[in-house]
Amino acid sequence: MIANIIVLVFVLGLGYWWSTQGLFSGLIHFVCTIIAGAIAFAVWEPLVLGLLIERQEDIAWGVGLGVPFFLSLLIMRLLTDKIVPGNVDMPYMANSIGGGAFGALSGVITAGIVILCLLMTGGIAYDLKYQPLKISDTGLIEDNQTLWIPADKITAGLYATISLRGGAFNRQFPDLFEQIALFPVTSRPYARGAIRPDKFEIAPYFEITGDQVPEQINAGSQRLVVIDVNVTDATASSDTDGFFTLTGAQAPMFCEDANGKIATIFPTGWVYKSAVHEYVTLDSNKSFVYSRPGAGSTRFSLIYRVPDGSTPFMMRFKQLAMPLEMNKEMTAAEVVAMVDKTYWDPQAAEVAVEAHEKNQGNTGLKISDSAGPGARIEGAEIVVSNALPAGYNKNSIDADLSGVSYGDMGDDRSSLRSAQGPIDHTKSRSVRGVLRVDKFFHERGTVIVQLKMTENQARSTLGQAMQAAARIAKPLLHDSNGDDFEAIGYVIHGSTHTFFSLDPEQPIRAISNIERDRMNEGDELILIFKVPNDSTLTRFTIGRAVDQEIR
Repeated sequence: MIANIIVLVFVLGLGYWWSTQGLFSGLIHFVCTIIAGAIAFAVWEPLVLGLLIERQEDIAWGVGLGVPFFLSLLIMRLLTDKIVPGNVDMPYMANSIGGGAFGALSGVITAGIVILCLLMTGGIAYDLKYQPLKISDTGLIEDNQTLWIPADKITAGLYATISLRGGAFNRQFPDLFEQIALFPVTSRPYARGAIRPDKFEIAPYFEITGDQVPEQINAGSQRLVVIDVNVTDATASSDTDGFFTLTGAQAPMFCEDANGKIATIFPTGWVYKSAVHEYVTLDSNKSFVYSRPGAGSTRFSLIYRVPDGSTPFMMRFKQLAMPLEMNKEMTAAEVVAMVDKTYWDPQAAEVAVEAHEKNQGNTGLKISDSAGPGARIEGAEIVVSNALPAGYNKNSIDADLSGVSYGDMGDDRSSLRSAQGPIDHTKSRSVRGVLRVDKFFHERGTVIVQLKMTENQARSTLGQAMQAAARIAKPLLHDSNGDDFEAIGYVIHGSTHTFFSLDPEQPIRAISNIERDRMNEGDELILIFKVPNDSTLTRFTIGRAVDQEIR
């Protein structure tokens, strides 16, 4: 409804305005509108990649198209008003009808640009209540909603047609409307639809053909193409609930046949690259790639079925165009070794999905026998608990609080999501009920792991890392799956004061970020980690300077 109102406002508003200004003025504005749109699409991707996406990826694509359009239109209108200050004398009916018609057409293009921009702008796309395409229950992309005046589809089609067929723009955006319309097709509301280019890596793809193709995945003459992906900074790329997620719609592959025809292909499944490879199909509107919550990075493979005679040349990974290269050096033996039976075990998919759903709703605080409450490393104690060192008056904390929590303390009181700065205990005593905050926030499927060190232990352990020239090394917990987990913050707790530095979206990236100078004799340093509740923790490291086994 909101999107339809936006379109009607532009179409009717501009139509009425230019009907009062005349046919010639309406025509000039229509031409300026078309040129402004062409300029906007021409600079769109370079502007996003060169300037905007490093600042705020969630709105970069929408802003990168909308700002050049309206800025170009404004400049051209000012210039044309100066160059052609007068109007052309025409009959009243011609001015009224012709001006209104050109004004309405300008409104369609302008409204189309606005809707396309909103579809690419993070949570605004969800709030718009308009999603042109969706993933069907069978995993196919299909129509979902259509505007009364399909300004978005008309505008995208216009500029796809204006650009030279087979040119650079059409190869970057083989189906412009479909790619933009798929922006809001994420795994959950407010899930991220974009990613920064420095947060992931894509390896050259390899193919599996003939007898190498597993029987349950083979589809006639099609062959399998596998692309390995490494999200190097899953924390910064995660959704608001701590998971990195990716739908099949966010990773289309583009293939070209011998006749130059380009086809869009979506992944049919993915493999989580861990100690046990699990193949999970992307065959429904509820299927998506997901990371282990709290993991600093995540590695997986995307599986595509590609018709014979077609050559992959590009994929889009959360809107970023990635040229594809084939790994020509991989031998058949190496392919077979990579694609073992655990990749394609039909039961592995069911087990993986069941485990994920269980973790999503699990409220327990046990992660393993080997790293449960009381597990230790040299010079520190590991505690699995979301309890704060003490109860605090939430009004005395410079913090972000959440009213929803999971775990053994799952009540309606506030829980601490992030915090910064010192707390004087004399100002935070005798707090109960709704004023009290006494636990860390954590999402479903995760637990809070606290690594506690006394003042002497902290100075010894951290000092050892500092002396080893590891100031830029970061503290990490590692588990048996090969995943590593960054500290989301730390707490310095004493008898009269507590200092918080906690932010899940900005984890500790260097040991030098921990302000040891704030510690007094008798204080305790607590490193805070958030890990999946099914993890088996094995090691604690700080770069190469500290490497301690958890026992």
